[in-house]
Amino acid sequence: MKHSQFDIMKALMADKSIESIYLDTAQMKILFKVEDRTLYRWRKKKLVFSRKIGGKHFYPLHMVMNMMEAPPSP
Repeated sequence: MKHSQFDIMKALMADKSIESIYLDTAQMKILFKVEDRTLYRWRKKKLVFSRKIGGKHFYPLHMVMNMMEAPPSP
């Protein structure tokens, strides 16, 4: 089953405040169509913010949306 970025955002934001929504690594991989290694590099370069809870990375949705709207860096 394929999901568009819009479908994922719409489902996640239903009945919740955007600041209280976090994406896990699997959701980020689907959203950006990247692999684990790419997310690791983004975290290391501080291109994306994550919190590590119980050995698992979580990404605040509002920061991910800001990242998607920002122009690409040179």
